[in-house]
Amino acid sequence: MNGVLFKDLKIDEKSLSECNPVYRSDDDNTRLYIVQNDPIRLDWFGGMAVTLVSSLQREDWWNDPYLEVEILFKLHAAYDGIRHIWFGEAVGDAMGYIYYPDMVEFVEMFSIIHEWEKKFCALDL
Repeated sequence: MNGVLFKDLKIDEKSLSECNPVYRSDDDNTRLYIVQNDPIRLDWFGGMAVTLVSSLQREDWWNDPYLEVEILFKLHAAYDGIRHIWFGEAVGDAMGYIYYPDMVEFVEMFSIIHEWEKKFCALDL
């Protein structure tokens, strides 16, 4: 599991630490962020799911400046739906690899993403 600093993560130049998650796991270790960051192109959005790797704080770790997370996936959607999904982080030989994924969390997150897709993309989904 490779950790990256949460404070350094961005979706289309918007810092995740400035965004509200659209999904939180029951233990709040995993979060999904979706950003609609273009005031002109309302049919575009980006997303990123992350999970806790380490924190120096025992509580309120999402505000820890040294919080490390693992990127579960990133995605981009346009007018015609989800276009790109990248799983994991391309680090060493672990490209796209996720260790023991929680499939219930993935189903819940992808259900939320699909709702965003139906709301903001022009497809009849």
